[in-house]
Amino acid sequence: MPSMLTEDVDAFRKENDLSIVDDADISVIIVVKDCVGRIRQTIDSALYQAGVATELVVIDAVSTDGTTDILESYRSKLSILVSEPDNGIYDAMNKGVRLSRGQWILFLNCGDTFHNEHSLSALVSDQTCSSSVGIVYGSVFSERRRKLIRAKPPHRIPYGMVCSHQSMICKRSLLLDNPFDQHLVAADFGFLVKLYFDRVPIISRPEVTVTNNMDGGVSDVQQQLIVSEWRQIAFAYQHTYGIYLHYSVLSLKVRIKQTLRGMVTHRDGK
Repeated sequence: MPSMLTEDVDAFRKENDLSIVDDADISVIIVVKDCVGRIRQTIDSALYQAGVATELVVIDAVSTDGTTDILESYRSKLSILVSEPDNGIYDAMNKGVRLSRGQWILFLNCGDTFHNEHSLSALVSDQTCSSSVGIVYGSVFSERRRKLIRAKPPHRIPYGMVCSHQSMICKRSLLLDNPFDQHLVAADFGFLVKLYFDRVPIISRPEVTVTNNMDGGVSDVQQQLIVSEWRQIAFAYQHTYGIYLHYSVLSLKVRIKQTLRGMVTHRDGK
């Protein structure tokens, strides 16, 4: 398994005998670290997508729990397999974009699966994926909450994430020109907001359930940070009273929820 990422992608592919899929419609990029119990289900769901040409790119952050052995067993079915240290999930996602060859990109986290074998083909159509469209997104099923999270319309983008990034396909060219900011927790939101205000055509397909997400619980500190970053990012593009009021209320809701959770924990701990 390659241990170093070469800046010259074509040379990297040739040196490491990586298969090239020139006619892929969609590159599915899986980012993983120490996920031995769930990586098979994620890869298998991506391999069995019907009705659309895909390539599968796996970026592993040098897992030490046996994940790399499982990845090696899939090597012949993967277009790209890289295992090396990175600077976090968004660094790995940016890396996957540079190595991919599909016109469109979709990201999966380890443990996530496609809702069914027609998830991608249902999301992609001649109507939604015209040459001018930059992003298409659908709904997700939350495994943790056991409920469907429906995609919101694009005009709601400045008010928070309208979808999971695992339910969104994006033109590779846009991701190359606008890489994720590795210093942000909410870099996916920052990317989406920028493209929205750049007037890139964005289409919502709430009737299509794209993925089943493992979405692990967000800590209180991380939830506060995400809301804070959402507010800062949105303000940078649209400094209005409506945005200010929305995020003030959202921050208050987060604090109230955290206070109530703390009270329950304190009571149960007695």
